[in-house]
Amino acid sequence: MTQYFDNLETRSADARASALAQDLPAAIATALRAPGMAAHLGAVDPAEITDRAALARLPVLRKSDLGQAQKGSAPFGGLTTRPAHGFAHIFQSPGPIYEPGGTEHDWWRMGR
Repeated sequence: MTQYFDNLETRSADARASALAQDLPAAIATALRAPGMAAHLGAVDPAEITDRAALARLPVLRKSDLGQAQKGSAPFGGLTTRPAHGFAHIFQSPGPIYEPGGTEHDWWRMGR
């Protein structure tokens, strides 16, 4: 197969690491705008999360904890940066677990 989703798939390992170092702090800062994620991550400085090792030190939010978080702050457990009415869809899966859905291109990032 010689077709790729986009040019990001053919970058060198060094180029990926450089992009990760540049993009991670902003991604973490965005996540911290969600009250539930801010509570989960605690006192993390986004500027310090610049590589995979730093990312691996962050606490993992387990699926087993997601249902309780969503019961406490319906429907998404405070883990989104916009209100429920800001999404095109709300999916419910067994648990129940609620997931936001959108209509933007490659919403689920399945193309990558």
